[in-house]
Amino acid sequence: MRPIKIVYCSWSDFKKEEWRIAKDHLELKSTPGKKLGELFDLEFRQASTSEPLLCDLEAMVKAKIASAYRHVQVPCIVEHAGLVLEGYEVKSFPGGLTQPMWDSLGAEKFVGCCSTLSTKAIARAVVGYCDGMNVSTFVGETTGVLAATPRGDRDF
Repeated sequence: MRPIKIVYCSWSDFKKEEWRIAKDHLELKSTPGKKLGELFDLEFRQASTSEPLLCDLEAMVKAKIASAYRHVQVPCIVEHAGLVLEGYEVKSFPGGLTQPMWDSLGAEKFVGCCSTLSTKAIARAVVGYCDGMNVSTFVGETTGVLAATPRGDRDF
């Protein structure tokens, strides 16, 4: 069986690196024994997309994937991730605003502000797929505890 070709619209070199590593190591639960790279062949394209600033990551990704499809005119995927603080799940805060807040505040102030609101958070990633007629979203998440102060390097 040949891998399914998927166009991944992103400007991020980090996402290309993630795929390079994941394709040979990760498996889907539905296909044990098969690595992602055996199932999917990702072609990365730098496509201009509109990305509304919304807390709701799923709504943000729906707008982003529709925009990406208009640009590339072939079935494609996009992805966006962010944190959702415990106690703010209904509003998905900061959700899609995580990166702009991080960029504006810097690591120390971001962690300081968020940790005063909650010590627990959900890391949520949303993948959007559009085939030209339908838009689908897929959500993955994991829960964790916010550190009191930033640690580690600032690379992706």
